[in-house]
Amino acid sequence: MASRTQVQLRDDARYRADSHSDNAASDAELNDYLNESISDLYDLMLSADSHHVFSKNAPVLTSIGDNSYSLPSDFYKLRGVDLYSGGLYRHGRPIDPRETATMAADPPQESRFVYDVRFDPALGNWYLFTYPAVPVANLAVVYVPEPPTLSADSDAFYGPSRWHEYVATDTAIKILVKIDEDSGPLRARLDRVRERVLAHMKSLDNSTPSTIRRVAHVFDDDHLFGELPRP
Repeated sequence: MASRTQVQLRDDARYRADSHSDNAASDAELNDYLNESISDLYDLMLSADSHHVFSKNAPVLTSIGDNSYSLPSDFYKLRGVDLYSGGLYRHGRPIDPRETATMAADPPQESRFVYDVRFDPALGNWYLFTYPAVPVANLAVVYVPEPPTLSADSDAFYGPSRWHEYVATDTAIKILVKIDEDSGPLRARLDRVRERVLAHMKSLDNSTPSTIRRVAHVFDDDHLFGELPRP
């Protein structure tokens, strides 16, 4: 897999902005610009329905009180929650948090497994709430982690060349904006790169994949599939 270090991406951005002077943007400023551009690229790629490309399985979560579980520290977006119970995988259904107020008085059965995600700004943590409460070891959570962040000069950003091109070009635009120079040509170039990135990500869309594991989907009166061996 191709990679560019933080130093190389800074040089790429300065080259595109035709500026090799620290008076335009210091290394520290460029590092901030690069990470902003990486974050923008990440959201762009996720917008192409390609969340699965970046998804990972969460480790065993930590139970926090009733019905709630602490999500991994690098959590960004939830992809899905499965409950293993009675030899079946039950696919959870997102629920409007406003509905959860009635759950304590009238909790749903396991066959109607629902969940929602909340953020605690005081603690800086993301939490998963499930109804009913289930053993944490029986939860299978798939999520998208936060985008990578470059800190040291030797840190590398991995991906196809068009990803590096996007980050360097977007960062170069930030340089030109700072020094009040025309960024029009670079913006046109970035538009072309953006289209290439989106086309690439959409080509990876697996919205109708071949079935690998039959999962019991629980919606209203849907029936469950037969029992499955636990992997």
